[in-house]
Amino acid sequence: MTRCATSMPIRTQGAQRASGQGGIILMEVLAAAAILAVAALALIAVRERCIQREGASARLLAATRIAEQLVAEVAAEATIVPTTEEGEVKGLPGCVYRREVELRSDAESAQLFRIHVAVSYSLSGREQTLDLEKWVYRSRGDATSQ
Repeated sequence: MTRCATSMPIRTQGAQRASGQGGIILMEVLAAAAILAVAALALIAVRERCIQREGASARLLAATRIAEQLVAEVAAEATIVPTTEEGEVKGLPGCVYRREVELRSDAESAQLFRIHVAVSYSLSGREQTLDLEKWVYRSRGDATSQ
């Protein structure tokens, strides 16, 4: 006659956690929450950096357009006169410009002018300057040659 071994009660995973290992689940949840918090902070920092760079790009674009306009005003004149001019840019607080027009070559048949514009502005407490230079060639008696 064979005897059957006494069977021991088998515990399932749910029964094990119910019997005292529930703290592991709590630790897993806390670790996941900490990881999510760090990731969220990183995303906020990236977003702030993008906003700052967008503002910097907008200021640089505005300064470029102003410099191009200041150069075009001189280049379009029928007679270019060497001058130096400084002033504030209307519509952009804290933005100033300096425009220099120099006669670099004055031959009998033609003139060569250098137009240099510097637009300065403040960005995040630091002074930034955009320089733009254009050379204009004019034949004597021809106001449209460039």
